[in-house]
Amino acid sequence: MTPRTLVATPTLFLLLSMGAAAQEWPAANTCGGSSTALPFTDLGSTGAYPVFDGTNIWVPSVPGNSIIVVRAATATVLATLTGNGLAGPKQVAFDGERMLAVNTTGNSVSLWNSADLRVIGTFSTGADFSPNGVCSDGLNFWISLDRPGVSGYLGRY
Repeated sequence: MTPRTLVATPTLFLLLSMGAAAQEWPAANTCGGSSTALPFTDLGSTGAYPVFDGTNIWVPSVPGNSIIVVRAATATVLATLTGNGLAGPKQVAFDGERMLAVNTTGNSVSLWNSADLRVIGTFSTGADFSPNGVCSDGLNFWISLDRPGVSGYLGRY
């Protein structure tokens, strides 16, 4: 996949859907006539909430049941991770060493070592608990869980 260039200005920030064609802001939106070129990469699939691990950007793809790993320095796709229980991965979080993805349709979470993309495993959140969000405090992962007919829960992994 070829990196493309998105021209942004200091006074305007616009979110484009993943895989959109390169855009340029009108000159009227520039600050003092200057702009900054930002590369972006066609992921080949709809991306959800990306997370940075210090080197790479991890982009979950719900319809692709995959995680797309992009090298931030070059905007090139390093890997498209599949398997490892991925089922509707919506969000990922980084704890300093590992990356965890919540599987919204799989009632599970998937875990990798972020340094070498090595699979650690898939772990169930329970048959009635659908994970829909995750964050990390640097030690633990905190997962928001939905249970049909009951209020939401926050689980620690």
